[in-house]
Amino acid sequence: MTTSPYDRIARRRFLAGSLGLAFGAATATRVRAGGIAPAWLAGQPLNHWFPIPGTTGAGGSAIDAYSSFTVVPPTSELVIAAAGGHNDSADNGVYSIRLDLDAPTWRTRRAGSTVFQPNVLYYADGLPTSRHTYANIHYIASRNAVLLSGCRFGFGGGTPSGPGMDLFDLTTDQWLPRFTFADITPFDGFGIAQDAQGNIWTQSGRRFDVATNQWTRPGNGTLGRFPAACDTRSNTLFSLQFGDGQGFDPQLGVIARRIDAATGNGGAVTFNPSPALDQFIAAQPNYAGMDFDPHAGRFLFYHAGETGKVYTITPRTGTVWDLGVLPTTGMPSPGPSSGSGIQKRFLHVPALRGFVLLPQRSSTLGTSEQVA
Repeated sequence: MTTSPYDRIARRRFLAGSLGLAFGAATATRVRAGGIAPAWLAGQPLNHWFPIPGTTGAGGSAIDAYSSFTVVPPTSELVIAAAGGHNDSADNGVYSIRLDLDAPTWRTRRAGSTVFQPNVLYYADGLPTSRHTYANIHYIASRNAVLLSGCRFGFGGGTPSGPGMDLFDLTTDQWLPRFTFADITPFDGFGIAQDAQGNIWTQSGRRFDVATNQWTRPGNGTLGRFPAACDTRSNTLFSLQFGDGQGFDPQLGVIARRIDAATGNGGAVTFNPSPALDQFIAAQPNYAGMDFDPHAGRFLFYHAGETGKVYTITPRTGTVWDLGVLPTTGMPSPGPSSGSGIQKRFLHVPALRGFVLLPQRSSTLGTSEQVA
């Protein structure tokens, strides 16, 4: 995979990977309290890594190129859109897989553009270029659409980047017209997190209101870099990284931030001393994935450098939180040897009451259940 010097520096330490739902495998259908249980999930123990059969390939997308998927809660569907970018792939196709089915398989929702040009933000057909999607892909419930919140490192050696908020309609399987959502304004970052109301937040603490189609800077909080996720109980956004999160600025140490999504204000978070915190610092995780576990009231954090290890971050009153390690059994596939990381491929799936992981395209989706 060809990369820019910016990405190449970041690729230092990671293994290779597979797709799985974190914490269980399946033999027969059963219904679990508060959720669903397709055949592949039935009978699996809690906090156990297991593969979901038949889910390799990521639909043929170039998801290994610093790219991600998002979850569509009504159907437990994972959607990949325009993943690739740089010199990795020009494919702006959209691919998905429904995990509520007994035998999930990838499908193409929309094939990529047949004619494409390098170093542009939109191809000649008007559709958005392929790009490294990082943490910038989100599901917009009010539109039943997938959003790419800004383009970072689009297709071509010039790695074009821009503020476009590009929407793919899941009802029609079509890209919506340019400017359906207003561009990131001013363009000082990409949309890396979503609050409890479905609004999008950039690293700089800028918020996009999906109802009014407007950008504001409501407070003084910032998220820095990804991964970032929302504690939906308190509507608090949280980001956690080591160094710059990409592996070439480790002297910065552990950086954790929070934002109150109601006010936009926030600040730094630190952690109580623990063996888990020592392990986290020693691991120096890069390009990690993180999401909120609403059943246990904590964030789960996963990166490619420690295969199978899941860190827990438990919010506390105040700014000093707890960081631990979740006891798990089984083992997912290792992460990508390229160092491109996990990105936003470790996510909570509400109806399944568990987490799904895709370490890399060649992997089987893996999962781990969280709640009895």
